[in-house]
Amino acid sequence: MPYFVYILISEKDQRFYFGQTQDLDKRIDYHNSGKSTYTKKFIPWNLFAYKTVDSRKEAIKFEKMLKNIHSQEKVLAFIIRYKFTTSIN
Repeated sequence: MPYFVYILISEKDQRFYFGQTQDLDKRIDYHNSGKSTYTKKFIPWNLFAYKTVDSRKEAIKFEKMLKNIHSQEKVLAFIIRYKFTTSIN
């Protein structure tokens, strides 16, 4: 079963949140439900970009790489480099 590495963007302040999951829609709903200690402060969240990978191991690798990036400019370059699908209007 595929995994998704995802990047959410907060409508509140345009910050990014990175994660990985097998059910992308369910995970986005979770972040917008207020159940997550960190993400509830920045609701609502929208899907910014995602990548489908074959294993959880690979998803965790991408998630860790993203969490080590500390500027939006570098995140955008990462999205292009690793061919994420974007939800940019």
